[in-house]
Parts: sequence; C-alpha cells; structure tokens
Amino acid sequence: MATDTRLLAHLTDADSSPSGSWSHYALHPLPAERPPTGRTRAEFACPECGTTVSYSISSAAGARRRSRAWRAVGFLMIALVPLLFLPAYLASGFDRVGFAVLGALMLIVPGLGQAWARDHARDADGLRLLHPNSRHSLRRAGATSDYDMVIEG
Repeated sequence: MATDTRLLAHLTDADSSPSGSWSHYALHPLPAERPPTGRTRAEFACPECGTTVSYSISSAAGARRRSRAWRAVGFLMIALVPLLFLPAYLASGFDRVGFAVLGALMLIVPGLGQAWARDHARDADGLRLLHPNSRHSLRRAGATSDYDMVIEG
C-alpha cells in the first residue's frame, strides 16, 4: 500500500441550496508501492462505482523535490514583487494613490502567491490522478465532507 496521506475520493452525495452546499465522499486507499526512482502508473477499480481510475505515483525523492520546488516558487514571489513594483512607484513621482495601490499589491500578490505555492507543495506528494473528474479526486484522510455556507449580512 502507498504510504501517502491522500486517498481516492468518490463523490457519494452532493446538494446545494440558497444557504450553501455540501458534498460527501467515500475514501479508499490506492494500492500502489512507491517506485525507488521515477514515476509509475497504475489503475484501480473504484469500489463505489467500478470505474477504472488511472493514477501515477512518484518516488519519495521525486515528491520531495517537487514539494521543495513549489515552496521555492512561493518565496520567489515574496522576493520579486517588491523588486517589480518599486520601480513603478518611483516612476509615478511618489503619488499617494500610487503608493496605496503599490502597498496593496505588495501585500496581496505575495500572499496569494505564497498560499498558492504552499497549496501545491502540500499536494506535491507524488500521487496524481491522470484523468480527474467530477466523481473522483484525491483527498486527505478524514476529509469526507465539504460544506460551503452562505452568510447573509
């Protein structure tokens, strides 16, 4: 068995209403051994519906490299944004509106970039569905439900 924390998730039930939406998943471990090097492909019949799900799994070293690379992208975003926007601010003649826009961009863009990279690094465990669809996905152990509530104010 793969030692990954993500499992095959089969969407079993979903509904939505004006107040929000919810989804429930049945989780199943994918039967695969990590290769010593490179990546291997395998197929698995979903126990819920019988559909063949194709996936690939990378070596542990490859998964670690991918995770480090995504983290580096996040830190690069933090470093590059001030370098890219500072010349634009200086060229604006120190306009207050320009300063406010620049300040907002310098806070928002690296934050979004870091969150995006962190999300990819977390999922860079080397386990990947080759043809994801609306019924099958990869989820963390215990993540059997999603709830999105609409808060009216």
